[in-house]
Amino acid sequence: MRWHRITEVEVESALKTPEFLELSVEDRLNAWMKSSDKFLRVTYKDEINKFLVISAVKKNKGWR
Repeated sequence: MRWHRITEVEVESALKTPEFLELSVEDRLNAWMKSSDKFLRVTYKDEINKFLVISAVKKNKGWR
């Protein structure tokens, strides 16, 4: 997350209230949220009583 300058607050916000949610590979989910100038995609697994964040990246283009 440090590499892409993404804060924990941004990731938590995307997980709590995603603007778009899509299925990914291996039972993972992609939570999308519009950031100030880019789109934030957080890939995670929904486990019992917790989220396991796999990756968080900012993209120029949003969900399809």
